[in-house]
Amino acid sequence: MSSAAELAETVAKVSRLVDPNAPVQVIDQRSGSMWSSLMAALGAWELLYLLATRDLTIRYRQTVVGIGWAVLNPLLMMLVLSVFFGVLGRIGPAGVPYPPFLLSGMVMWRLFESALGRSNDSLISNVALIDKVSFPRLVLPVASVLSPLVDFAISLVVVAGVMMFYGVVPLTEALMLPVYILVTVLSALGFGLWLAGLNAHYRDITHILQVVLRLGFYASPILYSLDLVPSEYHLLYAMNPMVTVISATRHALCGSYEAIVAPTMGMWVVSLSVSLTALISGLFVFNRLEKRIADVL
Repeated sequence: MSSAAELAETVAKVSRLVDPNAPVQVIDQRSGSMWSSLMAALGAWELLYLLATRDLTIRYRQTVVGIGWAVLNPLLMMLVLSVFFGVLGRIGPAGVPYPPFLLSGMVMWRLFESALGRSNDSLISNVALIDKVSFPRLVLPVASVLSPLVDFAISLVVVAGVMMFYGVVPLTEALMLPVYILVTVLSALGFGLWLAGLNAHYRDITHILQVVLRLGFYASPILYSLDLVPSEYHLLYAMNPMVTVISATRHALCGSYEAIVAPTMGMWVVSLSVSLTALISGLFVFNRLEKRIADVL
């Protein structure tokens, strides 16, 4: 049988299997606005759930302690930092137990750090999926910032236990914690969208991010109180969006002590403006870069 006859027979077989009335989806990498990409990613909520749970499962697979690391990690960090900075350094506010003071700020930073790091690696860690399946690429960084919420929820239980041990009573402002969590996740997603697209092109972005996060830990009011920074620099300091979120979380949980100061409305305006700008610009940049991601990975 000639090659032309074989081709014709193959086409005939395929034609019998394909429903001519089935809807046809045309995938064009040049089309698609930022808004349509966002709606497509949010519409794929089942895929978001599967990717988030897959990341969580892989993280604790073949571990002895398993998800217990979400408890041990903040506890061990709290013990070490409390000894060096609370007992030896004495940089905490006077009259405030240092372990709950430290932990109330550290858990929010760890959520931001984990979400940002995972969104940065979300594309290069899913190369096989990107090459073989057509789906909204925005799903990958969005799902990566959702899985750390499980660790954060467990860490909050640890915070509650430490606060009970030291007799620290939270304020009614603690009801605003879901808002602070949302701001943290959206901030991490905004910066993560920038980094995910750039990391696909330049792999040293990951090394730069590790250095920046280490510096950010000490540049944020985690080990020390906000009042150690002169008030005239608070608005400039709030350009780091985690400064306001950490300070607000600490005030909500430990605000019964007068030494714990709350962030001002001006600080909130600056931090939210930076977070919103990072999110919108990150969506725009990611939407532009994702059209070439499969070619560069």
